[in-house]
Amino acid sequence: MRHGTAIFGLLTACAPAIDFEAAQSECVPTLPDPTRSRAKQVICSDELGDGDAERGDWLLQSDLLTVYIRAERTSLTRAGRAGGTLVDLSAADVAEIVPLLPTTDSALDWFIDVDIAPIEDDFGAGIRVSGTHTDGSEAEITWWLDHGGDRLDVWGADTFSIAPLANTTIRGDLLQYGDRLVGSGVLLEDTGGRITWTGTSWLKPASATDLPEILPERYVQRIEGSCQDGDVVYLRDETSRIIQRVDLEGEEGIFGFFGDRRALEIACYASGRTSSGWRTLPEWDEVDETPEQIQMSVGDYGQLSVSVTDHQGAPLPTTVWWNARSYSLVQGSGTLYVGAGSGEGLATAGPAYSVADLPQQDVGEDSRTGAVLRRVIPDDALLADFFVESWPHPTTRTSANTQLKRRGALGVEWAITVGDHVVAAADVSQTSRNDLWGTTGARAPTEWGTITSWPWSANARAAQWGAPDTRDLGPHEALALMGAGRSLTTVVDTDWVEAAGPPHTWPVQPDALHLKTLDDLPIYFDLLDQWTSLALVGPRTWLDGVDRRTMAPVDAERALHERRTMATTGPFVRLNVSGEPLDDIRLDRSPRQVHIEVHAPLWMPVDEVAIVGPGGEIIAEWSLGAAIDTQRLDAQVELPDDLPWVVATAWSDRTVPDLQEAPPWTVTSAIVLRRP
Repeated sequence: MRHGTAIFGLLTACAPAIDFEAAQSECVPTLPDPTRSRAKQVICSDELGDGDAERGDWLLQSDLLTVYIRAERTSLTRAGRAGGTLVDLSAADVAEIVPLLPTTDSALDWFIDVDIAPIEDDFGAGIRVSGTHTDGSEAEITWWLDHGGDRLDVWGADTFSIAPLANTTIRGDLLQYGDRLVGSGVLLEDTGGRITWTGTSWLKPASATDLPEILPERYVQRIEGSCQDGDVVYLRDETSRIIQRVDLEGEEGIFGFFGDRRALEIACYASGRTSSGWRTLPEWDEVDETPEQIQMSVGDYGQLSVSVTDHQGAPLPTTVWWNARSYSLVQGSGTLYVGAGSGEGLATAGPAYSVADLPQQDVGEDSRTGAVLRRVIPDDALLADFFVESWPHPTTRTSANTQLKRRGALGVEWAITVGDHVVAAADVSQTSRNDLWGTTGARAPTEWGTITSWPWSANARAAQWGAPDTRDLGPHEALALMGAGRSLTTVVDTDWVEAAGPPHTWPVQPDALHLKTLDDLPIYFDLLDQWTSLALVGPRTWLDGVDRRTMAPVDAERALHERRTMATTGPFVRLNVSGEPLDDIRLDRSPRQVHIEVHAPLWMPVDEVAIVGPGGEIIAEWSLGAAIDTQRLDAQVELPDDLPWVVATAWSDRTVPDLQEAPPWTVTSAIVLRRP
């Protein structure tokens, strides 16, 4: 017999008969017979769970496990690929699992076209997916669930591309988000967001205590001991990869479990205490019933309450460094569980503010410290980040909301969440002072360069969560599909500009140019020399004339479209001509006198400032000495006659560890002075 035993066959034979064909077209919210699994298309919303499955998808269910298979239309994570993929497995949350099958040239891929059919027999139920690859080859896989089973078998594939949910962790070869997603295979690749899993023909959600029973060949190393006041122990392998976590109970922290046979080191951790440090596991033997006891201890308990305000006493979103570790205080205050002992740190709120040292102290059970940071950039300057990579971006599993909170603690007040070929949705309040303005965007890396646009709404019914499919499109078509010429804001990089040809041939024009480094400046200057002025954005972007305390998000959008922007990694540069501020066009006004101001906190180096004109020619330049004031420069310069445009830039080759990873620089969007 293929499955089960004779008694199981007898029981199923005696079970009430169910009309398989009739059940396919009816709405049946609950499993009709708990002793039998079922496979059917989802007819009504009552048959859906809380995941991303939709009506029309396929339901595979036993009394112990519920699985949803995506309908034929399209996969969730891969543009140009069909459905038939797994989009929900109860108790082990994943966005999508895509089986990978070999094509005729042995490459692993998924189908571009599928037929899906439910199957059922005396042993279980399944969803059969018959598909065609891009090269015309055909194959078949089956998702199978035994009657009463709690394990999803997969026939026809042993390698899977998996998009875990946001904030999922990888422990060894298992996914952990609540319960673990278990299989007999190993992790082939982890890009930071997506993973590739190979060598398994089944999937199962399970708790940590179930692992030795599910994978007895892997969890064979008996580990026993204690960690006084410990919360959790971790195991890691020879590559220092954490492969197992075991939670502890009770103050004595006694543990006894079967560890992954690849584990070589163990450490104990507890909130508010320093760790035990890593130590080598004792030598072991599979037949050893009395393993050597491991005794570990964590440090004394210590917590540090921190409060940071601006000069008016209002809480200020802040990043706090304490003993070389960073903490994001989104509301300007919070408790750091740093452990007992001596420490010191500093508080920073990004390039608009001063920094403050947090004096050395011995942290105990209820220690406190605080700081006041002063704004050194004009109030009507807003810092934006248009490239916040967030889940489901292929290289991160960090949620958009978590990423935005971290940006807010670094002084960012307007942020766009993006992901490559996906819509990275965020849910951010726009009312509280300590929140930031957040918008959901999408990014399309193409062979012609990268295009970013917003706003987008995430849609789990469409491929790539609703992001446009720019494959096989030229630079102009891809830009149009990403929203140029419509109501979306579009940003291109210099690679796109070089691929798109002369700007007078562009059918639609982007709103902004992404300047990644100062090395990109010649391409921007060349655009200006061809009478094409785009707003500049950078790793961060200053928007001039926007005060978040009194204005709305629409005012920030307006500033971007009016090109009142500066691509930056820190300094703020205010440029105006003939007494009027940075804007797109200031035509035929004379005499022409440019006024430049440079602002930066004292901790940030700014060594050089220049005003640049056509062809990148320097019109005026300054070398700055040691900073004694946050206003580093305040100067006026007469401009030559017939000058078509001017740009200001400030920079340094120096960095400030902990506060700034890259050297600071800023470039203003051009002020256009005359038409062609």
